[in-house]
Amino acid sequence: MGSTPRGAGRLVLIVQSTANNYLAVETNAAVTDGNWHFVVGTYDGSGQSVGISLYVDGAAASTTPPLNGNTLNGSTTLNIVPLQIGARDSGGGPYNGLLAEAAMFGTALTAAQVRQLQSDATSNTAVLPHFAVGGGFVTGFSVVNIGQSTAGFSLTFRDDSGNPISIPFGGGGTLSSLSDTIVAGGTKYYEAGVAQGPLIGGSVVVSANPSIVIQALFRRLGSDNSYYEVAVPSSSGVTEFEIPFDATTLAANGAQIYTGIAVANLDRANPAVVTCTARDSQGNIIPNAVSVPVLNPLGHWANYLFPALTGQRGTLDCASTTTIGSIGLRALGTNAISSLPVIPLR
Repeated sequence: MGSTPRGAGRLVLIVQSTANNYLAVETNAAVTDGNWHFVVGTYDGSGQSVGISLYVDGAAASTTPPLNGNTLNGSTTLNIVPLQIGARDSGGGPYNGLLAEAAMFGTALTAAQVRQLQSDATSNTAVLPHFAVGGGFVTGFSVVNIGQSTAGFSLTFRDDSGNPISIPFGGGGTLSSLSDTIVAGGTKYYEAGVAQGPLIGGSVVVSANPSIVIQALFRRLGSDNSYYEVAVPSSSGVTEFEIPFDATTLAANGAQIYTGIAVANLDRANPAVVTCTARDSQGNIIPNAVSVPVLNPLGHWANYLFPALTGQRGTLDCASTTTIGSIGLRALGTNAISSLPVIPLR
């Protein structure tokens, strides 16, 4: 508006009483990259353009009042016409673009509140379905930013009951949560636990920008003095999944093959009732083979399978009343261990 050419890509907020009485500011920098952005405009009711602020992706933008953009002249801004989003009240002047998750508030938001909204709107919640520290295990967390700007994440560690739990980290301290930022294209690695001490297991609730990719890597020292490591990717959750199991012995040396599962409830308010049906290699149901306890909100359970399945191969078909994350675990004898991704059904 004013001297700024149409299509320049500058964002504008106008508080208007009549055609000639209005306040307005526009950003000095254009936004023309074609990506989604989180935009917030606030007005403090002062009757001055300095009372208008614009935020782009949580950060305050440098703005300038355009031509005649500070002429409210004490007129009321009480709305007396229908609210339109993306057009004038009459429907004219429609916005030629995409809008999502629009909201209005009855008070001017602070900068801190805008940053919190931006974080809530651009973060994904997921879970690392299993970690293990102590009892011979340590767990590392590999974090990669595949985006084009710095992005943040937060990890919260939970025990089987869903309660926050502190676990040891390098340097001798303990943490119940871990937050950090990663530069564009960057990666960081964090290691938790010491092999000595009692075994602590659970899950990790992940809140992260969509450009952040996180894996847990837990390892142990086997009886042959070799290290064995398992990679567990984060999961946004499913309500139904299938996993192949193998509870036979290895023909070469008679070593027992074990298959286990770990499940974590992503729901913060409701327990998860998980029902699993075991089927043999011909698809026949193996009765009373698997029983998963009710999971508290954010609760976790892990176990190796189960006496009724010994000597058989087949599948487990599992369904949950809430969204859960899950991973299969496969062990060969007492040493080799690996992860076994589940097959999501819903």
